[in-house]
Amino acid sequence: MGEIISNTSWLAVILSVVLCMGLGFVWYNPQWPTGKIWAQGAGVSDAAPDAFPALAMGLNTLGLFLAAVFVGFVPMSTAVLAILAYGVLNTSGGLFAGKSVTVGLIHIGYWLAGLVIITIVHAFLG
Repeated sequence: MGEIISNTSWLAVILSVVLCMGLGFVWYNPQWPTGKIWAQGAGVSDAAPDAFPALAMGLNTLGLFLAAVFVGFVPMSTAVLAILAYGVLNTSGGLFAGKSVTVGLIHIGYWLAGLVIITIVHAFLG
């Protein structure tokens, strides 16, 4: 664990999280094509939620943080495989919950785009 902490570019991790969150605000926005498709497939209203989804945002931020640390520490082939495995597992979980395959594909696309962002940030700052 110490090796991960000492060999991590924390600036790259933080910037990656911020950029990926920005991507998520666009990607899942119902005014954007991917957000519209996601909302329909997930059964989410395009109206503003009654309350801010604090737990979901907190867990998403934590997940992005962990992904940014992971991607900065492992070989690219391992990172791609892990992101794809996560996407497939997330999609299967969504299917069990009655979501459409399209919702899973939207998630996989977001995580692959996030992987590109994290990789580029680590290439410049890592």
